[in-house]
Amino acid sequence: MKFSCFLCILFGFFLHQALSAGENVLARSAAKLQDDHSLTVAYFGGSLTVGSGAKRADETSWRAQTRDWFIENFPEAEITEVNAAIGGTGSNFGVFRMGNDMLSQEPDLVFVEFSVNDAYNPEGGESIALRPSMEGIVRQIWQTNPMADIVFVYTTKQPYEPYHTRGELSPAAKLHQDVADYYDIPAVNVGQALWDYMQANDRSWEDIMPDRVHPRDEGYEVYSKCMIEFLEEQDWATVSRKPYDLPEAQLTGGRAPVATQMLPVTDFAYDDNWSLEDKPVGDFETCLYSTTPGAEIRISFVGNAVGIYHLAKSDSSPFLYSLDGAPFKERKTAYKNARNGRPSLIMLLNPIWRKEALPIEEHELVIRLPEVDAGDETAADSGLRVAAIAINGTVQD
Repeated sequence: MKFSCFLCILFGFFLHQALSAGENVLARSAAKLQDDHSLTVAYFGGSLTVGSGAKRADETSWRAQTRDWFIENFPEAEITEVNAAIGGTGSNFGVFRMGNDMLSQEPDLVFVEFSVNDAYNPEGGESIALRPSMEGIVRQIWQTNPMADIVFVYTTKQPYEPYHTRGELSPAAKLHQDVADYYDIPAVNVGQALWDYMQANDRSWEDIMPDRVHPRDEGYEVYSKCMIEFLEEQDWATVSRKPYDLPEAQLTGGRAPVATQMLPVTDFAYDDNWSLEDKPVGDFETCLYSTTPGAEIRISFVGNAVGIYHLAKSDSSPFLYSLDGAPFKERKTAYKNARNGRPSLIMLLNPIWRKEALPIEEHELVIRLPEVDAGDETAADSGLRVAAIAINGTVQD
């Protein structure tokens, strides 16, 4: 298979340059392999990390083929894969779920892929949320394990064609690269590699990804070759046992969430109008369900941001919320194209990236189902399913 990986590898501090002999931007991972004969590799992203569009995602996606490269090249080591990807989600959700879904598995190496889904960011535009959320992901990884390595991965979709034609990063990837540059994080532009391959082989978007986003196996093979080229350029004999020195100052001036949690329903109070259901929402096996107007949930926390993780359906009930006794505001949860339901985090009830952070002190959130106008034929009647409350801070008993 012919393809070019020109511009495929971007290193925050080795931008558009090949590695010289004896260099390894994954030197901490090399030390872990040498010292412990093990490596836990986490793949954190959206559907393109899951492998949507591949015939067998656990065999032919870039994630799977990258995992297999480690297994084949380090046969004496125990390689553990953490698939922490959820389709249709971006970094603004990822930064809140990373503790539950990824950091709890104690990864040594983390691939972060959100450059496509972050283009759909619902929180007021790319420039507002992306740098803080990606910075929060980075800082939390290194706060938890300063010996970890991080790699950003830039995938593609058809609307990114003009940027590839000019050899530029997409707007979302540019904002990710700001974070990569600040923290000296390597980034691999597999999307540019795929575009180069398409041009060299007279392949169209329809040939590679029928829905313009998710590649067939042919596209994932290009992604994988680019990722493997990056890995093979490392000098794995060069190791580092020096922890990452996390800068005290944030790139985004304190807007990055760095103490996030997803609190399951067992961690907060609710009245008798709610029932517990064994209905999975994302990685949460149990959720609270109610159709009763006036049903309430209450939670106290110390922190500066809070949100709600619920199951979105085309007829889901809206909810009212109040922070610290303020007048109730309404948020809608119904999504026209939600089909049978998809996880959705209202990010956030006070968006920290819009400089709407709460003072870091104790707060109380009240969620309430609204009264329904009996004459309103469009009123939602499927109720609300709440799987978790997201906070940036700590919960109060």
